[in-house]
Amino acid sequence: MNIIRLQKNAKLKAIIADPKNQKTMLTQWFEANKSNKEARELTYCEFPNKWRWDEKNKKWVKRKHGFKIGRLYYASPTEGERFYLRMLLMIVKGATKL
Repeated sequence: MNIIRLQKNAKLKAIIADPKNQKTMLTQWFEANKSNKEARELTYCEFPNKWRWDEKNKKWVKRKHGFKIGRLYYASPTEGERFYLRMLLMIVKGATKL
């Protein structure tokens, strides 16, 4: 459910193969948890307090100073899987992809 901007004549295979379209804040949170012990101590909601999102490189970078309040988009219980994923992201610390 991520927004991807496409050019008018873009080919589907090129869009799928582009690494920029494969990295999201959530997937890179999983990667940060794999590679950094400090990251595993935070839930996805707490993560922006200590880390910042580098939009250009599509990765989380540890903050040097300051903090920020993060938030998750609202999900209704009727949305099923999206709602339960949101609930898990508020509770589980240090999750990684399989």
